[in-house]
This record gives sequence, C-alpha cells and structure tokens, in this order.
Amino acid sequence: IEIVGTEGQFSLVDYAHSRDTCVSFKFGAVEACKNCWCFVCEVQWESCGSWALHHKACYGEMRWRSERDQIRKNKKQKDFKPTDRGAASSKNS
Repeated sequence: IEIVGTEGQFSLVDYAHSRDTCVSFKFGAVEACKNCWCFVCEVQWESCGSWALHHKACYGEMRWRSERDQIRKNKKQKDFKPTDRGAASSKNS
C-alpha cells in the first residue's frame, strides 16, 4: 500500500507552514504546532530566538518582510567565503 495524498478539512496541518497560516492555533496566539515555522527567521518556531515577537509576523505586513529580507542578507554575508582569485590569476600570467 502506498499513500499518495490526504483529504479532509485540515489536510495541510501535516506540512510545514508559516505561523500565520496555521490551522491548529488561532493567528496571534504564541502557541504553535509542530509544523509551524517563523516567517521572519525561516526556522522552526522552537528555534526562533524572537518568537515572542515573531509569532505575529505575516506576509501581509511590509515590516515583517523587510525584517526577513535583512536576516536573509545577513545570513548570506555570514556564509560568504571569499576566494583569493587575484593570486590564482597572477600565477597564470
């Protein structure tokens, strides 16, 4: 037997979702289900260091999208590892 889908009123409760789209807990409540993710930090809610504020975050408010974009930018800068391309090109000359 292979299960290929589900049906029902709350079938998406089993998939990862941002807190504002959770069907298990009313939006604005600090509580979250096991599949809730922080909209701002893009991590599971339990790993969000600012959940006391971020549980209210949603796509509809520019403030939260801006904060999420800033976190993404900071993460990219942190993960960036520059290479010494100048040394490689001078050896080939």
